[in-house]
Amino acid sequence: MNDRGFASDARLSRQVNLGRALALIRTRPFISQTEMAQELGLSKATVTDIVGALKRDGLLESVGRGEASPAGGRRPRLLRFNPGAAAIIGVELDMSGTKLALLDLGLNVLQRQSIPAPPKRDADAVLARLISGIRNCIDAHPPKAPPILGVGIGIPGAVDPESGVCLFAAKLGWRGVPVAEIVSRRCGLRTVVDSEVRNRAMAECSRGVAKGVRNMAYLQVAGGLGCALMVDGRMYRGATNRAGEVGHNPVVEGGPVCACGLKGCLQMLTSEQGVLPLLKARVEASKDTQLNPKKLTLQGLFDAATVGDPVALGMVNDIARHLGAGVARLINTIDPEMVVLGGRVFEAGHGLLLDNVRDAAQPLIFDRASRSVRIEASTLGADSGVMGAAAGVYQRLFEVPPAFL
Repeated sequence: MNDRGFASDARLSRQVNLGRALALIRTRPFISQTEMAQELGLSKATVTDIVGALKRDGLLESVGRGEASPAGGRRPRLLRFNPGAAAIIGVELDMSGTKLALLDLGLNVLQRQSIPAPPKRDADAVLARLISGIRNCIDAHPPKAPPILGVGIGIPGAVDPESGVCLFAAKLGWRGVPVAEIVSRRCGLRTVVDSEVRNRAMAECSRGVAKGVRNMAYLQVAGGLGCALMVDGRMYRGATNRAGEVGHNPVVEGGPVCACGLKGCLQMLTSEQGVLPLLKARVEASKDTQLNPKKLTLQGLFDAATVGDPVALGMVNDIARHLGAGVARLINTIDPEMVVLGGRVFEAGHGLLLDNVRDAAQPLIFDRASRSVRIEASTLGADSGVMGAAAGVYQRLFEVPPAFL
């Protein structure tokens, strides 16, 4: 190997060590250089070099001294990750419009804006409005403020995260749209694109109820029913980036026709697009309800169920029963530590749904006595999508080697 080869190996080794150090530091409130050296298996000199580099980039800061060891000696200087060292733009595209937010590296929302959907939902029109919003965010960012590292985008459809191409988004009518390339070229920022449901799952693992969980399933119960799977700390995508289409599993013979062409799909019995038509038919056929068939909404359904409306209660119980069965199938198939439920339907009614979903799932879980799986509701609310989109960029920052250093 020539000298150039040795130099190249040394640079790669340093980048790998930087990535490992960043991954460790971001999981700790405080850490000393001695602890870093011990946990990373590196020499004190190497750790000193890493700490100096991360401090120069603003990613690490000193926060005083810790306790001395029982053997005595100097108290160690403590360090912590600095989430304010940079910012990320997080985006979630939807049929009703686009959510855009500026977040720090801790995924705290600093600014947010809503971008109305254009009259035409074609890619050119939607991305033109999105790019305008991103440019406005960049222009408003003070010159001396920490830099914006990149843009993360969530799309309701199948995405190739490596190329940033939207493979297919039925709700938007998109196929083969190079979203990352278009946004990156027009805005001058590194752009990471993924499906909205995987972004929301990423947010749960980064900041939500699933923080620290390595094996989990996230079910998004919204306009449709989507699922993201985290296996051994990595997002499972499948051979064609379409893993998690649990909503298109028929569960009721002769049920309502789904947009996919099948009948009785799980999403037609649990999601907004399926539940409201079913509810309308029940309301029209009943005299014992306060609901107006011409003014049905998700929130109205759960409000009516809360005060004991029999039609609303029956609908809510059916949603919980079908979701519980779907959750049990997931648990039996992938053996997760946790299943997290989120999305508009669950946000509107989780006070009524969560315990009922748990009760419906438990009898259907194989060998449940020996499992400790938890079924939880998302705690992140409406910002979950933009947080997850930013988390995709955040994760790239902590790749080995880091993508942005």
